[in-house]
Amino acid sequence: MEEKKSLVLALLDILIHESDENHILRKEEILKLLEIKYSMNIERRTLYSNIKLLQNFGYDISDYKDNGIGYYLIDRQFERSEINLLCHSIHSSHIIPDSLSKDLINKLLSTQNKYVANDFKNRVYAKNYRKSQNKQFFLNIDLLLEAIQARKPINFIYTKYNHKKERIPRREKQYEVSPYDIVYANGCCYLISFNEKYKNLSHYRVDKMKDIIIEKEKSFFYEEEFNSYEYITSKLYMYSGNEVNVLLRCNNTILDDVIDTFGTNTFIKEEKDKNTFIAKITSSKEGIIYWSLQYLKYCTVLEPAEIKTEIKSILKSAIKKYD
Repeated sequence: MEEKKSLVLALLDILIHESDENHILRKEEILKLLEIKYSMNIERRTLYSNIKLLQNFGYDISDYKDNGIGYYLIDRQFERSEINLLCHSIHSSHIIPDSLSKDLINKLLSTQNKYVANDFKNRVYAKNYRKSQNKQFFLNIDLLLEAIQARKPINFIYTKYNHKKERIPRREKQYEVSPYDIVYANGCCYLISFNEKYKNLSHYRVDKMKDIIIEKEKSFFYEEEFNSYEYITSKLYMYSGNEVNVLLRCNNTILDDVIDTFGTNTFIKEEKDKNTFIAKITSSKEGIIYWSLQYLKYCTVLEPAEIKTEIKSILKSAIKKYD
């Protein structure tokens, strides 16, 4: 019985890693691979019956009746396009350390045949010098998910760079928060939490956290309904602070940027000159100031007056620096 199970698994492994529509395996090739890789010598009838078993179990395997050549696995967990996108995203992500990126990419490539895997590995990629050095990244996520599910507070060290490009603690005292959710924004992974000391919501980059400890003797309860992605939508560039309603006049050249940044539910009204539009958004004060300065050539803050005044002050100070 164990031999039959091993044979099915070996056959499936060969079809996953050795075959596709461009590399159809003849029965002789499969029998040879079984012998070379797994020291299994079987008859052709046994091969046919085990392939039929895999097909009955739900694996989409093209056979001789379909293609007139042999056998290959049609459907996989991931399409080739999906694997390519995921692997590139992992490689380019600066929050995942290089060694962990390689491990994760290899896991994804293991779902494909050797031709797809080799094609990806043989390409030349520029080294990503923005990669995090925090090897606790996935451990952090595991611990945070455990604490979120159990409703337990956590302690952790929050880090920053020094001039030697080393990660050092931001302060001597550890942070203590009640974790609510993990979200992805601005290319980073954030923990959203409640700070009992200041009685407000706060967020922290997961890749900057280290030495997380779950306070298993404590618990917390959050009464209000909480939507993590509504929270981060109002925290442009993840700046903290109270939300403000802002009225913008923008050039049509940044219409895509406004919608990409603030979402399709943003109020947009085209103006009479057809070259500009009005946008109403809700965001943190510091976030909208930062955004407006980046789009200074194409955008003007109309309301509120306090943000207009602060932007004027920033611009006057900047002009003096360049005089």
